[in-house]
Amino acid sequence: MDKVVGALATIGEIKTRLDDDWVDRLSRRYTTSFLVLFALLVSTKQYVGEPIHCWLPAQFTHNHEKYANNVCWVVNTYYVPTKVKRLPNKDAQKMHIAYYQWVPMLLISQAILCFLPCVVWRLIRRKSGVNLNTVMDSALSCSRGPYEASRERTMRYLLSHLERHLCSHEHKRIEHKNCAKRLYASLAKRCLCVASTLHGNYLTCTYLGVKLLYVVNAVAQLFLLNLFLGTDYHMYGVHVITSLLEGNNAWAKSSQIFPRVTMCDFIVRRLATQHSHTVQCVLPINLFNEKIYLFLWFWFVFLAVVSFFSLLQWIKRIGGYTARVIYIRKQERDLEQFPIIFS
Repeated sequence: MDKVVGALATIGEIKTRLDDDWVDRLSRRYTTSFLVLFALLVSTKQYVGEPIHCWLPAQFTHNHEKYANNVCWVVNTYYVPTKVKRLPNKDAQKMHIAYYQWVPMLLISQAILCFLPCVVWRLIRRKSGVNLNTVMDSALSCSRGPYEASRERTMRYLLSHLERHLCSHEHKRIEHKNCAKRLYASLAKRCLCVASTLHGNYLTCTYLGVKLLYVVNAVAQLFLLNLFLGTDYHMYGVHVITSLLEGNNAWAKSSQIFPRVTMCDFIVRRLATQHSHTVQCVLPINLFNEKIYLFLWFWFVFLAVVSFFSLLQWIKRIGGYTARVIYIRKQERDLEQFPIIFS
């Protein structure tokens, strides 16, 4: 529990951290910010403005009107296409719109899911023994420092930090001489799927796992909204684009997912009798919801594609054992160009 709290406590430091790449920041910073902003906008419309307004019989008083609007907001409305002339019977199956009251909570939940891989990364990277934030800050200071002396001091500090880490794990590796641990060490050196703090691939393996979480999150968001909206939301943007290309009404599909005009059935008790009413209601809030979720569809598709290619790029970059050896030897040749003596 302490680790979870510690990871959450780093949220305020996100902007200064360099322990992930720009694709990760698209999810855990920008997407989260978008979702929280949208949640605030929808909440303001719901609790400050009038999210629903029903057309009521003339005999209804002002109190009746307020009651009807509140009841229809709470008990859900249902959609009847304008081309349908007759309203469905009382027992007929209806296309109920049951999500609009919960949109702010859904948006906040989506924001939490988008930030969750970052929390996982903060938790698991602590087991590596390397302070990534310190390493990245030092490397950045070394590359951008204005004075050679300060750059050299920073480089020496960085090397000593990494040397302590490597020497500590080398000592532990020497102590492990049984057959099973030697086999595990051999696998850890050659396979990205086997993570080990002792053999130097813990951070690379776990980071690839976190990158995969970002991909899964972006795709899962689309199908999560299928369940919430009760429609094929994962094809929402495709329907809009197809309608535009065919010259049709681009918002025809939206009118089914986010209808502006709906119907509402409610009962009013008067003494021993019950009076049923069916009224027509307008949902101005769905003007916001429609545009928000159209934007989010394109954003999550873009995010899924970019995150997937970023994962492939990191797999290629890390590669196998041979690829890592080639990379290190290349860095050794580059270091020969610098007159800094590492002692």
